[in-house]
Amino acid sequence: MAFAAPPDRFDASAWPAADKLFRGDPCWVGGDGAYSVELGKGRILWMFGDSLIDPTGSHSRKVAGVKMIGNSIAIQTGSDPSTANIRFYWRTALLPHFSPIPARTVFGPAAGFASKAASLFF
Repeated sequence: MAFAAPPDRFDASAWPAADKLFRGDPCWVGGDGAYSVELGKGRILWMFGDSLIDPTGSHSRKVAGVKMIGNSIAIQTGSDPSTANIRFYWRTALLPHFSPIPARTVFGPAAGFASKAASLFF
């Protein structure tokens, strides 16, 4: 099997609308290992690995009380980041659709699938 050669160079630029979407929650500062899954009806599930939470709401990494937690998720409504809304969830505000995560359990989001019949996330 032959594979195409990778491009010599990638062009990248800032996307302010997408950046603004992920900076709207004052307590969710950021997360790594991001993976998204289209859920249908204009909804997108975002799954994050290590996530930084600022319970003071100042959206800072440098204030007392900031915690690195194992995982967080977000539901984005709308596919255009300039008009979409997003809501973040972590242990203190789990979605009812997700089974509770056992204490001290951390998941590394890797893939997911959603259909009318079921959703499966790894």
